[in-house]
Order: sequence, then structure tokens, then C-alpha cells
Amino acid sequence: MAGTLPDETAGEGGNLRRWLPLGVVAAAAVCLVLGLTLPSLQFYRFFFLSEEHSLLGVTVALLDEGEYFLGVVIGAFSVVFPGLKLLVLARIAVGRALGRNGWAGAARLAGIFGRWSMLDVVLLALVVFAVKRSGLADAAALPGIWFFAISAVLSIVAARLLDVHKVS
Repeated sequence: MAGTLPDETAGEGGNLRRWLPLGVVAAAAVCLVLGLTLPSLQFYRFFFLSEEHSLLGVTVALLDEGEYFLGVVIGAFSVVFPGLKLLVLARIAVGRALGRNGWAGAARLAGIFGRWSMLDVVLLALVVFAVKRSGLADAAALPGIWFFAISAVLSIVAARLLDVHKVS
């Protein structure tokens, strides 16, 4: 058939293979936005005082308080790297869904950004552990951290579906 894309002849399985990665990237993007904006940590002090913080709120607060190094590092690893990785994966997924080969440079970038995907989740787990061990306060993980972690996992799944590590 003239003018058809190669996967169109593969039926539903070919369409699913073409569009599934784009759906996974979109879900990861939604989870990333929720993970950055919803409260991620709650600290309890003196049994009745509590504070909730989102990843984006912590980044902004650090910058406002003059803690530029920490603010920039957390902003880079919480917002910039995951966002760039999802943009790159979206570029590859759209190309593949439209029947194009993809972009090798984007695949390399996705691999580089992917190495830092779970760093914030690990750091927040360490913060919760340290606060609980201190005995002076208590801390709990809130939905924001779970959405952030789900976004990181979905971006890894999308990269696998797109075979970004096999592109030369």
C-alpha cells in the first residue's frame, strides 16, 4: 500500500508499539508535575506543630534564603534534569509514533539524564531517616514524593520501550 507507515501493516500490535511509549511519557510528565507541586515531606515538631513542603517549594525557599548552591543543585536534579529527560523522550516517542526513526542525539541525552532519575527520591528518604533518628522531630513522606518516584520509574520504562540505549 503506497504512503503507509511500516508499522501500519502490523495491525493493533504495531500501533500499540508505536503509541505506548508516548502515553508512558505523558503519564510520567503528569506525575512529575504532581511530584514537584504536591507536598512531599511533612515534619512534626513538639507533637503538634507540623510543616509540609513540596520539592518545588523547597527549591524556591532555599534560593530565597540565600542558599544558592543547595537551591540550584536541588532545582537541577528535581526540576531541570527530569524535565529535560521527559522532553527528550517525548521527542523520540513522537518521532517513532509518526513512523520516523528517531533522533540518536536525543537518545544519548535521555541516557545521560536517566542516570539521575531517582536521586531526589533517595535524598528525601535519607532526610526522613535522619530526622526520625534524631529524636527531635518526626517526618513522613507525602504523595508528592510518590508521584515523583512514579515519574522516574515511568521515564525509565519509556526509555526501555523506546530502546534509547540501543540507538547509535
